[in-house]
Amino acid sequence: MRARTDPDQVMHGLLPKRVIDTVLGVLDNETKSRAFALVIYKMLKALAGGDRPSTGL
Repeated sequence: MRARTDPDQVMHGLLPKRVIDTVLGVLDNETKSRAFALVIYKMLKALAGGDRPSTGL
């Protein structure tokens, strides 16, 4: 059984820097930035509706 990680532990780790690096890298490419924005939109829509997020993959 895999242990669940506390969100506070995650935010004090490398995740925030990796997210920022990824977002900035994606924003350099228009096609990737549109795809990234769509993923974020779907996640927000799913969270607002209580559904599980789907990346469409």
